[in-house]
Amino acid sequence: MTSSHDKKGPPDTKSVSKPLSTSRASFLEIPSFYAGSYSVRADELVNLVAHFNKKHAIKIFINGETIKGQEFIKTNVKTIQDKINEYAETNKLRYANYLKRFWLGDLQMVSKTASFEINKISPEYLIVKQAISKFLDNTNAVDASLPFRKNLSTSEIEELNTIISQLTCVKEIDNKINRYIDHLRNEQKDCCILGEQVANEVYFIQKSLQENEAVGYMFTNNHRLDRDHFEALIITKNQIIKPVFWDMGMFKIVNNDTLPHATTPYVSGILAQADGSACATLSLLYLKELLKNNHQQLDEYCLEFPYYKKGTFGEIELKQCFFPSPHVLRYSQSKRFNTLMEQMLKDADEIVIHKSEDEDVSAETIKKLLTESMAIAKEEKNDKVYEENKKILDALPTFREKWHKEYNSADMKRKQMDDVSGLNRYLAYRSKKMETLAKSKTEVKTKEPPNKGAQVKK
Repeated sequence: MTSSHDKKGPPDTKSVSKPLSTSRASFLEIPSFYAGSYSVRADELVNLVAHFNKKHAIKIFINGETIKGQEFIKTNVKTIQDKINEYAETNKLRYANYLKRFWLGDLQMVSKTASFEINKISPEYLIVKQAISKFLDNTNAVDASLPFRKNLSTSEIEELNTIISQLTCVKEIDNKINRYIDHLRNEQKDCCILGEQVANEVYFIQKSLQENEAVGYMFTNNHRLDRDHFEALIITKNQIIKPVFWDMGMFKIVNNDTLPHATTPYVSGILAQADGSACATLSLLYLKELLKNNHQQLDEYCLEFPYYKKGTFGEIELKQCFFPSPHVLRYSQSKRFNTLMEQMLKDADEIVIHKSEDEDVSAETIKKLLTESMAIAKEEKNDKVYEENKKILDALPTFREKWHKEYNSADMKRKQMDDVSGLNRYLAYRSKKMETLAKSKTEVKTKEPPNKGAQVKK
């Protein structure tokens, strides 16, 4: 939030009183079961990002496209190639390497690699188990995985390999190994950058930015081609913002471990995305809204601030909070989420509770977060945090009035996409538009990107 909220005037919004377009009205007539959200592929982001870059004169990076990102992809491709080499027919320890990786003993597990494993229900299980029994650790009767003995000697590993190569079921084992190699080759074509590599590429981009410059960044969870959970970041010269929160497990999201000190949404227990497909669409729409018009919404209709918070055991934590623009809330699939965001701006130093049939969800008001943070900042003698909090708190009445005015307009647009069952279809509709754009074969030329420093591999 800037200190001069009236500097640019309100974003250019179209009238909400006009009737729905034919395409939107037709979409609402399709039963929701047949018209769910489209899940964007990683390789479709190129067309989508080019479209938004051109139409709105913004810059969105796709992870892996910078020189730094290309270095990581090259490393990741080599790592997978090293795995492939372990199981290649030219490798003298092909079978031993395979078995050490895929022998599960008496276990029966369902996993992504289940079709390559040898476990209790595998046809070749009994033959293999009998043949390799002397290499297994039978000291732990409870361990059903029947692991190999630790520190097998080189000669024992060679013997293990020879024994497997002479089994009557060796062709079946060869088939499993070859299918796994094919799996690795597909993974190799698709691999991008890992969550733990994101920070390095983001910082690389950040160093190249000018003051008052903001760009977007799409994280595709180590995919260049396929679908997965995608996330968005906004990068400025002095800040990294994750504008949308998902609760998907640490390995799937950009978090404080992979990207320390990022400014993230206040976690209330309610998410803006309700389905399992529209994460890429929601991310792109957030970036489009917050970056267009020289990132006006980010500067004037969002809040980003540090704040102190006491933990469960009284420990003091310094966190970063992002509060969204009202304009992006029209894409939310959760009315409860929007209502809670609206209530967080109440002119009250309290905890607001949103009641529903499912569960009650609570959140602290922005005013409460700031006043409590200022008190702790005084105790901690952190004048910088205190002054930042006070500046926002003083400007909060003006910000609140301006935010609510735009929220009412955005909420009317959102409600127009409620279907007869009460389900909001706005994001699903936009995801279908994304599908059309993504599959468009028309070449889209981008404008000169605002960021010239972070070089992209051509």
